[in-house]
Amino acid sequence: MADSFSGGDIVRLDDARAFDATHGFEALAPLHVPFDTITEGGETEARLLRLIKQGRRMVLV
Repeated sequence: MADSFSGGDIVRLDDARAFDATHGFEALAPLHVPFDTITEGGETEARLLRLIKQGRRMVLV
């Protein structure tokens, strides 16, 4: 397994449409990982929810 990605790796993933949304927000419940409960700080989901409500785009990797 690679420890890092090169710019070329990112371009290939983008060309393969790997960053396209696969599910709408409403369909994510069965796939949900509660990041805020398994990480310190607890701001991940709150920040994402704010972006979603603002209609902004994001990528989670």
